[in-house]
Amino acid sequence: MNYRNWDFTDDQLPESFIIAIYEDGIEIHEQEYSLSDFSITDNGVDKIEPFYNQDGVNFELITFISKYGIEVSIETEDYYYDMDRIEFDLVQIEQEEEQLTLDFYMPTLSYTKTTSSLLYGLPDEKVVPLIDITQLNRFNEYSDDDLIDYLHYLDLEGIEKVINQKDIDATIKRRKEEKKEIGQQVTRIPDKEYNDMNFDEIIALFKSIKKKENVIPCFTWNDRSDIRILKAFYEKLKDDFLSFSIRIVEFLNLKKFISNIRAIADFHIILDMNTSKDVDPIESLVMTVKNEHFSNIIYLGTPFIAQDLTIPSDSLNINSNVIKVNTSIRVKKDLNKLGHSDVKYGDYCGYDRRTIIKHPKGGTPTARVVLLSLEPTETILIRRGWDSRDRIVRAGGRTLIGAKRSMNRLLKDLHDGRVDFENKIKYLDETLVDVDEALKKQYPDNTSAGVLKTWCLRHNIRAIKENYL
Repeated sequence: MNYRNWDFTDDQLPESFIIAIYEDGIEIHEQEYSLSDFSITDNGVDKIEPFYNQDGVNFELITFISKYGIEVSIETEDYYYDMDRIEFDLVQIEQEEEQLTLDFYMPTLSYTKTTSSLLYGLPDEKVVPLIDITQLNRFNEYSDDDLIDYLHYLDLEGIEKVINQKDIDATIKRRKEEKKEIGQQVTRIPDKEYNDMNFDEIIALFKSIKKKENVIPCFTWNDRSDIRILKAFYEKLKDDFLSFSIRIVEFLNLKKFISNIRAIADFHIILDMNTSKDVDPIESLVMTVKNEHFSNIIYLGTPFIAQDLTIPSDSLNINSNVIKVNTSIRVKKDLNKLGHSDVKYGDYCGYDRRTIIKHPKGGTPTARVVLLSLEPTETILIRRGWDSRDRIVRAGGRTLIGAKRSMNRLLKDLHDGRVDFENKIKYLDETLVDVDEALKKQYPDNTSAGVLKTWCLRHNIRAIKENYL
């Protein structure tokens, strides 16, 4: 037998490849393969493809594949044929990345007076928001909000109540009297003092909800949680609500307790990874939950962390578009590739939990937009406006940073279309996204950083719906 052999057993197996065979530099045979064509075992398997050249010499292309790689042999029974005339190429076929599609999306927001307008017309059977409420007065507003009339998760973990409201009310009354009596108000209104509401108070809040069929109560599992509290939470509310969820934010003791959690009920499990991006430990947690056969598992991630949103006023990226990768979408795609396409997706709508829930104490309002791409490019655009006149140095050297002129600069850039595209990717489109019209038409009027973020949140939810649902 006359043959020639090439050994690629140290190379990584390509998913698909082409073997092209040349005689004296002219292609005489081409064969395409896919790993799915082979039933690969420890001993390996081969495929034999006959072919011949223009002179009628018969050959066999033998492709042997094992878990260690590929061996290629070309053989002929013509003993006198010069096999040095034969060369070949093994060309890996680039696989077109499969477009991500979602059958469920959980946008996660902290409730404010604008939440109902932000979400208006967006929730449906595929979009089920998670609403955080962190203060009792916010719960009272939520409870009276007739526009929150759709299925949603509700998390009251850590909700606070003001404990000195009577003192504040008495001080306000006293100041009014001072104004009448001496013409000025001298008594200072005390700062609000907060305390976490206790377990029974939170249960009472859930029970007070009018349309319970729209609510999936959420129990947050953290480093202070235990099975007894979770069981009490479920037992006290199970006659009022149809479904329950657990938002897991502490994972060290998850394996220890997950079987006990499943014994209580088939909770919707929300794995709140926030800024964690390493898919290996995330997949390990997914497998821990899957082993207990929960019906609904939701990965909740953050497209990037708060530090990534920060563009200092002396940065070269001021007043220009900065593109970042949407890392939570990337994690979801990686989970799909690992066989977890049944895990559902949620995110913080372009921000992280810290930025969504609370404004950092002492922080400066920033003229900034954070916009998910309106095309499935898995990118986010950040643009911060800055005008140096917003930096004022007072006598004594104290520096004050404002946002008025910087906001006006940013709004003008939005109006002029400077944020519509970047690298030929669409980020703003007022004909596609209703709130984009508000973003572009606000100029020359000004607005606040809070309103701007609210518009961005709605844009980002719409972007996920348009691209992936």
